[in-house]
Amino acid sequence: MEFVVRLVTALAGQVPLLHAVGAPTAHPPGGMGVEEEEQAAWAAEMVLLARRLGVSELYWWTWSDYDRQLWHHPPLNVAPAERTMGLVRADGTPKPALAAIQEALRQPVVPAPPDERLDPNRYYSRVPFDELYQQFVATGRLAVKESGGGEQR
Repeated sequence: MEFVVRLVTALAGQVPLLHAVGAPTAHPPGGMGVEEEEQAAWAAEMVLLARRLGVSELYWWTWSDYDRQLWHHPPLNVAPAERTMGLVRADGTPKPALAAIQEALRQPVVPAPPDERLDPNRYYSRVPFDELYQQFVATGRLAVKESGGGEQR
């Protein structure tokens, strides 16, 4: 997520909002996804990261899991990950992710929005996505500092 936020910010000149953030859980048993505790840890990590990057709005994929009786109807019949993306189970009981997000929102965080800029015309003429991602993985930045003090990309 950090790479995408930094890339969009560098191209648009402003920090984006995040939409459709989520992870399906394996609840009920046989469901597709991670354990609820893993979802909770990941959710907290995403909220803290988004806050550090200066993201003002983060929208979770869906508030509730779907009742199993709906799983054989479209679109859930062909999109099993959609079934259990909620912060509460289909019976209305909260998943650990809900409390984890609430706790992450209480943590003190000093926002440090990305300050890099990329020329959109240059980017879209060649779309160096792989190159930018490799640069980010190696250095944590989208652009490399030039010897003259500026950034190049």
